[in-house]
Amino acid sequence: MFGGIRMKDILLVSILGLILLAGCTTNGGLNNNDNDVTGNSIKLVNPIQKCEMVEVPYEVQEAYIDQEPYQAIEEYDVDMKYEEISAYKTTALHGFFDMWAKSVVEIRNVDSETGLFTVEQTFETLNSGGKSFSSSQYIMPSETKTFIQEYDIDAGEDFNSYHKVFPAKKTLSRVVTKFKEVTKYKTVTEYRTEEQCE
Repeated sequence: MFGGIRMKDILLVSILGLILLAGCTTNGGLNNNDNDVTGNSIKLVNPIQKCEMVEVPYEVQEAYIDQEPYQAIEEYDVDMKYEEISAYKTTALHGFFDMWAKSVVEIRNVDSETGLFTVEQTFETLNSGGKSFSSSQYIMPSETKTFIQEYDIDAGEDFNSYHKVFPAKKTLSRVVTKFKEVTKYKTVTEYRTEEQCE
């Protein structure tokens, strides 16, 4: 005891004084224009916010396939032009009584190039049916070549002959438009969902 004051009373008064001092200086933790103890400004946060999900547009580059035309040289084959001058059947003797059927075909090349022409000649008889022969010759422009085939038949036997011409081929070229696939890009608008708060 000090002059009638107990140590317990001094301690109680000291604690009350500290509490009052803390209350005056902090004001609930903030005063002096909401500055903290270091003097920095503190922004008060409103705990109640209104938020919503919104569609936000943005642009992207999108790839696509396009058909792009271009010019190209294309080669192709055509039949050469020809003229059939004559075609007939006759007979030929090989030996004393050896009769042969004979087919004669004359072809003229009326094209501008030399080509290999083929003629197929067929004989038909009553006794032996049909028989075909094929031969080929190069013919120059404006030139005429004769294709001859013979077939052994009986003396006095009737026959027919047929033929088919296979003209030479030549290669020509022409300009054609073709298309190729190319990858191109375009700008498109897409959307993403974002949360926005007030």
